[in-house]
Amino acid sequence: MTASISFGDSNSGLQVGVNNGSINAQFHLPPERPETPPEPVFHVPYSRDLDFIDRGLLDQIHQKRSTKGTPRIALVGIGGVGRKSQLALEYCYQIREICQETWVFWVHASNTARLGQSYQDIADRAKIPGRHDPRANIPKLVMDWLQEGNKKWVLVLDNVDDKQVLYEPLQGQPEDQLRPNNQRSIIQPLLAVLRDSPNGLTVITTRSKSVALKLVDNRDILLVEPMTEPQAVALIRKKLQPNHEDAEKSREDVINLAEALEYMPLAIVQATAYINRRAPRCSVPQYLEKFQKSDRQKLKFLDYEADMGDSHRDWEAKNSITVTWQLSFDHIRQIRPSAADLLALMSFFDRQGIPERLLWRRPANDQISRANSDDENSISDSDSEGADDFEDDITTLRDYAFVSIGQSSTFQMHALVQLAMRGWLQIQGRAEEWRRRFISSLYLEFPNGAFETWAICQTLFPHVKAALSQRPGRDVSGLQLSLLEWAALFYKASHYAFGRGDLESGTSFAAASLETRKDILGWNHRSTLASASIMLNAHIFQCQWREAEMIGIQIFENLRELLGLEHPDTLASMHDLVSIHTGQEQWQEAEDLVTQLLGIRERVLGMEHDETLRTRGLASIVYQGLGRYREAEDQEARVAQAFTRKFGPADPRALWSMGRLASIYRDQHRIEEAKVINLQVLELQKKVLGPEHPQTQQTMMELALNLKIEGQHVEALELGKKLLDIRSRTFGPDHILTAVASDHVRLWEADVMVSGDQ
Repeated sequence: MTASISFGDSNSGLQVGVNNGSINAQFHLPPERPETPPEPVFHVPYSRDLDFIDRGLLDQIHQKRSTKGTPRIALVGIGGVGRKSQLALEYCYQIREICQETWVFWVHASNTARLGQSYQDIADRAKIPGRHDPRANIPKLVMDWLQEGNKKWVLVLDNVDDKQVLYEPLQGQPEDQLRPNNQRSIIQPLLAVLRDSPNGLTVITTRSKSVALKLVDNRDILLVEPMTEPQAVALIRKKLQPNHEDAEKSREDVINLAEALEYMPLAIVQATAYINRRAPRCSVPQYLEKFQKSDRQKLKFLDYEADMGDSHRDWEAKNSITVTWQLSFDHIRQIRPSAADLLALMSFFDRQGIPERLLWRRPANDQISRANSDDENSISDSDSEGADDFEDDITTLRDYAFVSIGQSSTFQMHALVQLAMRGWLQIQGRAEEWRRRFISSLYLEFPNGAFETWAICQTLFPHVKAALSQRPGRDVSGLQLSLLEWAALFYKASHYAFGRGDLESGTSFAAASLETRKDILGWNHRSTLASASIMLNAHIFQCQWREAEMIGIQIFENLRELLGLEHPDTLASMHDLVSIHTGQEQWQEAEDLVTQLLGIRERVLGMEHDETLRTRGLASIVYQGLGRYREAEDQEARVAQAFTRKFGPADPRALWSMGRLASIYRDQHRIEEAKVINLQVLELQKKVLGPEHPQTQQTMMELALNLKIEGQHVEALELGKKLLDIRSRTFGPDHILTAVASDHVRLWEADVMVSGDQ
């Protein structure tokens, strides 16, 4: 048996004693009273940014709207770099100045809760009829109202960074809890309620290009890039004034600060806030000096959360650029973990020219593999799937502007993004894992440094330099394989560096390789002695004969005991000892040793082997030093012909030998022959090795000497001055080779004055 009670319309309450059935109640709100429509509302929650720097994008927005009638525009850029919200904010204020009749609204779109509240605020400010109905779909109500009449309006959807915000239904208002069975009404998602109008413009700000493409056409996306140098300098000056007079006085310091911060506005705001907070005990140069001290110090400054009094910035937004980026890293890891892993690996490379071949084909077990197959056409299904996955990962990273496309299948990143990523990995406890993967991939890819591999070495060389500061820690297993790969990488790279005449890098690489191998393997290990040999070459290149002789003798004795006299490594150390003797003009010791070495190599390797030819060339240097020019010429001519025949006239070995032959001609007073060879060799060396390579420098000296002997004093002096400038930059002003060039220049200047030549 059931019972029911109904009350008339005049009643406004319900009281129940005992109920054994169901009660249905309906609540009817009184009709809304008509409200006086407000004047066009300017509903923007931030004050105008008086330090705003226009980068030309505002003109593009105005142009798209005024000339093309574009209904939607998206401002896309990496967090902290573009200040997209500030750009939208300035546009709103400009529109208000241009046309007071324009309704301007701001919607916080970082999540559905703030999105719903923003639309409710708009409905309240505009006094939109029906907004009090708990069943109302407020976003749709607002968008429908904007279509009515001929309203001119601008709607900013700020920080639409999460794609889910476009699809997730918005919950209704709190009053919906009064609906039957306590159910909240479901409101259509943002993507479903957005409407275009010929009189309206929707401006979206987002970090993700893929989100932007859900809302606008590709042609209506404006990429917000980092500032230019003049813009960044102007922002620094605005933020520092009037607290720091040095903002005007030291333009160079301000430019250097802008460059160090990669022209990123949020990083600049952080830095200037830090300086202002500590004034007068902190200045631009003092901040810059501390910032550039180390990566750890950079992260410390970039993590600085300042109370910057930024009334034109969302309270949810982070004032630390690293925290801003790390939130994006977290988001990428959630939506596509493989893309986050790819970004982790890329963060250890040099920021430019990151090679694609070192990045992709990562199998399911998440270990990085390298594609070493010679048959490029043999691609398995898994390889094809791997390529597709890689492209999807790259697209994700590009959508967030963390990665951009370089030249010839390479990528590039901002250096500060890389630094922030490594800091994030450190927090996650995964930095060492990715550092080892980076070292391993680079070690396996980098060639042995021979001339034939220079093209590959050149593309990878910046990344090897980056690896120098990424020394891996000791393996948990105790095998220390990553450290040994790190040492082997720099052993190979030092060969290339010395071959190209980069003495600074070659010396640093050789020292790193030697110290690491000596620590792990001990001094007498073959690999350690190989690294010691390349370190010996650093001393020879720099004419540090005493240090070279001490190391050279030790290497030779250890290798002879370990491997025997006729082992290639032992013979290579003998070759180095001969070079050391010749450098010190110890001609008799050099002859004894080179005779023994040449005999062994001819017997073991044959007459035409490269190492035999190199030894024969070394013998010619010894004979020349002893004044036995005919013997020297005979040996060097044979070497030059053999290398030219085997490798071509532009090969560095052939060029070096031809240059040596010209030197022997000069000692025999065959100046014209020597000069002809010098000119031919110099032209090829500049193309192949570069104008500052040590071999090119030596040929310049030989040519200048020949010009002087022929009485061409002015030409000799001009060439000598060029050589002196190069050696001063290459070796430093105090180096013995620089001093030799300087002495010759002074003598040739005197010759010009005496001869009266101009």
